[in-house]
Amino acid sequence: MQNLEEINLRIFEPCDDLRRYIKSVWFVTNQEGLKEEHSFKVLTDCCSGLVFNFGDSVTYEQDGVHNSKNHKITTMGPTRHLMKFIFKGRVRAVGIRFFPNTGHHYFSVPMEELIDKIIETNSDHCDFAQGLYKDLDNLDDDKDIQTCIEKALIKKIDKIQFDQKLDEIIKYIDSNPEATTQELSDTFSISSRDIQRKFKNFVGVSPSVYARVQKITKAKSVIAKDGDDSLTDVSHESGYFDQAHFNREFKTFMDETPKKYRNLKKKKV
Repeated sequence: MQNLEEINLRIFEPCDDLRRYIKSVWFVTNQEGLKEEHSFKVLTDCCSGLVFNFGDSVTYEQDGVHNSKNHKITTMGPTRHLMKFIFKGRVRAVGIRFFPNTGHHYFSVPMEELIDKIIETNSDHCDFAQGLYKDLDNLDDDKDIQTCIEKALIKKIDKIQFDQKLDEIIKYIDSNPEATTQELSDTFSISSRDIQRKFKNFVGVSPSVYARVQKITKAKSVIAKDGDDSLTDVSHESGYFDQAHFNREFKTFMDETPKKYRNLKKKKV
C-alpha cells in the first residue's frame, strides 16, 4: 500500500551550490512503528543514490523482485526500472538522488557496474558515506539533516571535473530524445564508440535507454499538465507516433499504463 502520510515523506531541493549535482534529498519517518507495509515509488529516471537507514530493515522491490535489506547505508545504482521502497516497523531513513550524469562524481566505480544494483555501501565505492551516516545519526531536525548532507557533498565539489562533452550531449538528448547516436556523433564531433563509452562509465545506461527514459519523463509531465487530453494526443506530443508503442514503453518504465497513471494523478488533485 502506498500511503505517503504514514511514512511522512518529505522531499527537498538542494542548495544552490548543489543544484547541478543533486536531484533531491528525501526523508521518511514513523517512530511509532508501522504494523502494515507502506511503500513509495522511485520512478525510472536513470538516477543513482544513497539511502541512510536508521530504522528497521527496508524491502526494495524492483522488476517484481523483493529484497529485504538491513544495511545502514545502501547504494542504488542508475535505475532502468521502477523501484519501490517498502517500510514496516520503525521508519527513519534519508535518501540522496544524484542526476544521471553526476552520480559518478560521488562513487569510485564505473556507473555501469552499479546499474540496477541495490547493494550495501562500503568505502571502496563511496568514501564519505560512513562518516556522513555517523553525523546524521545524532540529528533529528530536517533542516539540520539537510545542512549536514549538503556540507558533506559540497566538500566533494572541488574535486569534480565535469566532462563538458558528455554534459552537452545529455542536454541535447533531453531536448531531442529522438536523436540517434549517429546524429549525436555528427553534432558533437565525437565517435559513436566514444559516446557509448562515456555513457557506460559516467551514466551507466546507453544513450538509447537514456533517451527512452526522457521521452517517458516528458509524457508524465504532459499527463500531469493536461490531464484531460486524449492519450493519443499525449503520445504524439511526447514523440510517439504509435499509440501501442507508447503504451508498451510507459508500462515498461512505469509499471502501469498511461491511463492508470493519469487516473491516479487525478485522484491526488
